[in-house]
Amino acid sequence: MNFTKEQEQAIYLRGCDILVSAGAGAGKTRVLVSRMAEMILDEEHPLSVDDFLVMTFTNAAAEEMRDRITAELDARLEKEPENRRLRRQIRMMKHADISTVHSFCNRLIRTHFNEAGIDPSFRIGEEGELFLLRQKAMEDVLEEAYASGRESFLCFVEAYAPGKNDRMIETLVEEFYRFSRGFPDREQWLSRVRREEEKLESPETIKDSRALRSIVGKVRGQLQELSGQIAGGMTVFEGVPEPERFFALLEKDQEIVSALLQAQQFDEFYEKFSQISVPDLPRANKKEKEWPYLEEIKTLHKAVREELQQIKESFFLCGTEKLCLENRELRPFLEELITLSSRYEDLYYQSKKEKNVFDFDDLEHIALSLLVASYDDDGRPVPSGVAEELSRKYKAVFVDEYQDTNLVQETILNAICREGRNHLFVVGDVKQSIYRFRQARPDLFLSRYDRYQPPESREEKNGAQIELRDNFRSVPGVLSFCNLVFENLMDRQFGGVDYTGKIALRPGKGGPMEQETEQSEMLLLVEDEEKENLAVEVNSVEAETAMIARRIWELLEEGYAYKDMVILLRSGAGRAEVMAELLNHAGIPVVCESKTGYFQSREVQLVLNYLAIVDNVYQDIPMASVLLSSIGGLTEEELAKLRVLTEIPSRQEYAIYDLIEMYLAEGEEGALKDKLSHFNRQLLYFRRKKKEMPLHELLWEIYRETGIFYQMQMLPEGESRKENLLMLLQKAEDYEKTVFKGLFYFLRYMEQLRTYEVELGSASLKEEGSDRVRIMTIHKSKGLEFPVVFVSGLSRRFNLMDGNRPVLFHPEMGIGLEYVDLKARVHHPSLLKKAVREQMKKETLEEELRILYVAMTRAQRKLILTCIAKSEKIDAAGAGQTTDVSDVLIPALSLEKKLGARSFMDWLLPLLPKLPVKKIHFHQLEGEFLREEKGADVRSLEDYMQQEKMQLDVSPLEQAFSFEYPHREASGWKRKYSVSELKKLSMTPLEGEDLPAEEIIAPEEVLAPEEEEVPKPRFLSETEQEVSGAARGTIVHKIMELLPFGEIQTKKELFEALQDIEKSYPECSRISMKTVYRGVEQFLFSEVGEKIRGMDREGRLRKELPFTAGLSSALFYADTGDVPDAAGKTDADKGLLSGSAGKTKDCADKQEEEMIVVQGVIDACGEDAEGLWLFDYKTDYVSEGEESLLLDRYKTQMVYYKSALEQILGKKVIHSYIYSFSLGKYLEIHWQEFMPGV
Repeated sequence: MNFTKEQEQAIYLRGCDILVSAGAGAGKTRVLVSRMAEMILDEEHPLSVDDFLVMTFTNAAAEEMRDRITAELDARLEKEPENRRLRRQIRMMKHADISTVHSFCNRLIRTHFNEAGIDPSFRIGEEGELFLLRQKAMEDVLEEAYASGRESFLCFVEAYAPGKNDRMIETLVEEFYRFSRGFPDREQWLSRVRREEEKLESPETIKDSRALRSIVGKVRGQLQELSGQIAGGMTVFEGVPEPERFFALLEKDQEIVSALLQAQQFDEFYEKFSQISVPDLPRANKKEKEWPYLEEIKTLHKAVREELQQIKESFFLCGTEKLCLENRELRPFLEELITLSSRYEDLYYQSKKEKNVFDFDDLEHIALSLLVASYDDDGRPVPSGVAEELSRKYKAVFVDEYQDTNLVQETILNAICREGRNHLFVVGDVKQSIYRFRQARPDLFLSRYDRYQPPESREEKNGAQIELRDNFRSVPGVLSFCNLVFENLMDRQFGGVDYTGKIALRPGKGGPMEQETEQSEMLLLVEDEEKENLAVEVNSVEAETAMIARRIWELLEEGYAYKDMVILLRSGAGRAEVMAELLNHAGIPVVCESKTGYFQSREVQLVLNYLAIVDNVYQDIPMASVLLSSIGGLTEEELAKLRVLTEIPSRQEYAIYDLIEMYLAEGEEGALKDKLSHFNRQLLYFRRKKKEMPLHELLWEIYRETGIFYQMQMLPEGESRKENLLMLLQKAEDYEKTVFKGLFYFLRYMEQLRTYEVELGSASLKEEGSDRVRIMTIHKSKGLEFPVVFVSGLSRRFNLMDGNRPVLFHPEMGIGLEYVDLKARVHHPSLLKKAVREQMKKETLEEELRILYVAMTRAQRKLILTCIAKSEKIDAAGAGQTTDVSDVLIPALSLEKKLGARSFMDWLLPLLPKLPVKKIHFHQLEGEFLREEKGADVRSLEDYMQQEKMQLDVSPLEQAFSFEYPHREASGWKRKYSVSELKKLSMTPLEGEDLPAEEIIAPEEVLAPEEEEVPKPRFLSETEQEVSGAARGTIVHKIMELLPFGEIQTKKELFEALQDIEKSYPECSRISMKTVYRGVEQFLFSEVGEKIRGMDREGRLRKELPFTAGLSSALFYADTGDVPDAAGKTDADKGLLSGSAGKTKDCADKQEEEMIVVQGVIDACGEDAEGLWLFDYKTDYVSEGEESLLLDRYKTQMVYYKSALEQILGKKVIHSYIYSFSLGKYLEIHWQEFMPGV
């Protein structure tokens, strides 16, 4: 196996902690797996599988890693088949500690439940259940607070809960709770927050606060950028004949900025900003107006003036004395928020503990409490006895996707890892850290990255830092495109790492993509004045989708398939579904997972309304909705007839259900009474059943009895509607497993999900294997790879709304509150909030840059960026200029420019001259816009049917009822058979043997798959003298299933194995084990038997393999050409596969069109390098020389097995054997002799 130099270092370096910084496609998982294998096989210091602790980010990743390590060890075992230790390690892999962090915490808690004070039968709560517990805890917290009447709480509510409800208070408490859960010791972090607040309350200490220093640093950076702009402008205009007073204006601007830069402390900046006065631009005379640089210098001066004004208004409207006063006034609000959050945490945890359910955060914190005894004065954790025990147990700890680790998980790792006892091996890529919303801390990765050193220069006590940059996933064109973008965007100040040649991606030598020449590109839709002249109004999503559609058609002509392509979006909300609809209209099949729209779907609303009236019939709005649906069948006019039954003054006293009862008693129209009678009977039936049936069973009964489940499938997008209903059914079943029960609470839960906008996402069809273009978010694509990647929506603005919340949280800077003056009724951001907001904005933009990196590195062969930009910006960028003169005068991608970006395009536009760009104009796509005016195609069903009738002279209904099925003769065919049924249908009696009548089954008589004979208890079979052939076959097959073929080396071992089976399987006494021994002996100790035992030892033999496969009906009539009629009879009147020949073309066509589902169980199949081996055991009695009769009898059954096996495993069956216990020999089927076409 070939490795790069860096990969070899990561695999073979020992004796220290190691951090592997692995770029996209660099083979980090392969390195981790190989390192573990080498540590197991190390001859000097071998480790065992149970010496490892491996933590991954997802369960799928854990299973993949377990499989890959097992495969690696299996490959080594092939080279050393006698290595018993290696064989033992492979068996131990099933129980190796390879899992997610949460699974590890789960195991730890259940092992040490006593120390944790937890009932070991706890479970992870379902999200809906936890949601209700949170709601109850929040209600109790606020009720207690109001009941206490404390002034601090009432003032807090008045300040931060505008409107008529406490929704904002609930949100703030919940956000604070979730944020504080990201710290190992919440109280310790709160102590740091309070100390920082105390600094802000005193003029003597405020200058030392992190917030003030952060703001001063930011302002200094902005002023330096401004100074650079002015200096650049003066350089540009130097030597050019210009009016002196305009040049003096720039000199004055520079003087002002230079004076401001002399300030060191906040108050100095405040005083200087209070005193500055930027002069107005002088009015130009007639001669000056002719100066060619007048507009440029005006623009520059205006930019300086506005920037200074913005800085002043943002930070320097008051001095530190007033700031300290404001912070002292905010202190009670901060303490009240902490109090409410602490109480909420206590009540929520108490309710979870009472119900014995926990969430994933609880697993981490409970495990942490087991591993950390206390924290010292510096905040460092002191390991517990449990941690000491684990550090002795695990000799090596591996962590995958380390860049996504949070602070609690880091503390757990540090508690387990001990210097001198074990070593930590972490793998990740900080450039792919995109889970900040889950409190992932990329700074933890960067901290180790900075502390550790390259292996060549590492000091003995330091860890090793290894950089993997060889990419084996993508073609060089994709890599060079990515490098070009990120070498200009990502650096230490912005992104955390310097994206230089040291870490830039490079093609892996000898990799599959190294020699490929595919090139990537940017598709740029130019927005110019021609857009206004289009015949239809087109929005940006439609235009960009039309551009993508055109490129997809071109890629198809280049040889790509739909399934090779993916469209990645930063966010799918409001965009993914629209793009999917537009592409579908263009004839491009698309699969898109929706995250919104579930509660707005027609079918879900209808079923929830019906459940509401099953729970309470006196709910008029749900009742009216259901009556007007297909369930009630009423028209609006019929519903109105119910309402006018009563006099107007008393009309409001009656609910609709009262009116239904009144109409049933007094109504005159028979048709309406029939509808209401049926509806009422059905409703009362379900109201009775709701007391007896589990919720999910009741819901399914409603689906079935009302027909709603089937009706919705007949509407447009029927499959999606079906999946939505099934999702609701699953939600009901999951809800029943929680501590909450009953229809009322379920409806309340669903209403809260809708109210709090907890979208479940409209169900999507599982079409991963189909030939469709996929649309997904960038987060969803992480860890995946695709031949062609469209990164779309790059012009869409970043979401920076988090900075507008009234309270902001930051792990280092603390809690920034909005300052509220309750007397003056005014508010503005506090100093700390401003500092936190600026830091949050920077971190958000850095993550957006990493998200772009993840998106671009998903491509294997072709990367296509798509976006829209105004023509003037594109032209200016292409000419190396810009419409903003200030952009020319400073570096286009300076830190301040990066921080000022509003979209990905603001970063990419300055790079246009270097990128491969294809420009497309709106008028070029005019014929491809996929829809015109909204609602243009909306018509009533009556209009549609009338139009169809006029055009075709026959209505669709008349067409439907007059339709005659052209293949009526095939309507008697079954669409699902067991192999046993097919075997009996085609069975040829052996010479001298008559098939009993019960063995001959006509196709239409088979209603269910044949069941195996259930062995009778011994007390029922003692009087029986004979065992039927079916029973004998069942027992022999069971014995063959239980026999460990690979472990049997001698006949003595075979005898002992059969003895053990006879003891554990009582049914063996019903047959002669001596006969079985002779048959198994010949089975195992023959040339083919040796092959079977070898396959079993190597784990490449499958026994009793069940299957369900769709096979062409042509296969079942391969010998005859006979097609069953409606009664299931063929021309030969012999079932499915008889011995006559001759096949008509019509029959062949029918057979090719039809698929029949076949299910069965294959006795055994093995696999070697050439293909598959198929084995079937037969206990029929045949004499020597009658082998051909046995083959004739079962060849068709073997056809089904062969076809199904090849279909399921995707490999060719090269050998097919029937083993006859009667003859004690293998009978190989040579397909070209028996069935040349198979």
